[in-house]
Amino acid sequence: MASQTSGSTATLQDLLDLWSGYEPYQELISEIRDRRARVQITGLSGSLPTFVAAALTRDLGEPALVVTPGFQEARRMEAEILSFRPDAPVYLLPPRPNLVGDVRAESYEWHERRLKALYEASRRANVVLVAPVESLRQRLVALPNVQIVLKPGMRIEPGEVAQRLVDLGYQRDPEVTEEGRFAWRGAIIDVYLPGGPAVRMEWFDVEVDSVRAFDPESQRTVEMLGQIDIGPARELVWTGDARRRAMGRLAEESEEVVKNLEAVGRLDEAVRARERYGRYLNDLSEGRAFAGIERYSAAFYRPQALAHAFVRPPVVIYHDLPRITEAWRGLDAGERLEHERRLERGDFLAMEEEMTIPESLWTQEIRGHADISLSLLPHGQGAYHVSL
Repeated sequence: MASQTSGSTATLQDLLDLWSGYEPYQELISEIRDRRARVQITGLSGSLPTFVAAALTRDLGEPALVVTPGFQEARRMEAEILSFRPDAPVYLLPPRPNLVGDVRAESYEWHERRLKALYEASRRANVVLVAPVESLRQRLVALPNVQIVLKPGMRIEPGEVAQRLVDLGYQRDPEVTEEGRFAWRGAIIDVYLPGGPAVRMEWFDVEVDSVRAFDPESQRTVEMLGQIDIGPARELVWTGDARRRAMGRLAEESEEVVKNLEAVGRLDEAVRARERYGRYLNDLSEGRAFAGIERYSAAFYRPQALAHAFVRPPVVIYHDLPRITEAWRGLDAGERLEHERRLERGDFLAMEEEMTIPESLWTQEIRGHADISLSLLPHGQGAYHVSL
């Protein structure tokens, strides 16, 4: 998408440059930086919200969280921001998947994209996450610093690296063909990071000899690397202390559920609940993650809002805040009904309520963050209002 101006080609990035020189816009940037207040920008229709979001995320030079009412709108917003800023660290954050019984309903692609987005937010100062309201209302847990950093010349046993990869949620295979997997053959470890790349590390005795990105299909080296940072392959990883803490809380809350079912004569449901939570506890005792373990994350670590998962407090940009609020309240109502149904069949623990944020509490969760609303018409009260 380009236009011809005086014999030269104007790019979408050129439009951002022109916009950045617009005096009212410069005043807006200063207002956000100085006061970190709630800002409302109205008069935006069509692709203008995306354009303004792309400009803000570039010119503020801070991490940003861009929120949309729905998932498909978030996908479009991510793609359109990247059309203006093709080299920017912009990532879509899909919501945590649902669990039906013991079956996890998720797309492998969205799972990997979610992990990639969260990992980049935890380490890059200028990252932009684009999230639907469903992702925004889901709390995360503050994970320990468990990444593996390797570079040539380091002294570490290959076996220690292999065990740490298991602890980070990587599955061992004979060879690496999928993200989230690793292979260990003597002095060589291959690991395929969520979102890529696939990396081969070779040892000479106990010293890392080389680190290289490679193509899993051809096995050919793509690039020699000076260092590789390996993050988790699943959203929830744990230390030994956290696992023991989680087992204690899971055992306590599940026993309470079983007793309540027995007290009202629902003996079949009580038996099934005892068996289900018994499997979960057995998996945890052996260090295994079970399907849907993320909904019990509050047993491992203290839950936190998505905005607190960034390296620095992000600027929060809402695309159509009235619709976001409406969608959030609808999700809250649906979740309450689902919790009631699951409680009746003994498939709900109190800790799960800690993993979502009611719409009424959101403003408390992001107090101190810059808060920008992009919309067509004015709504509510804003500390600073600009109409375009």
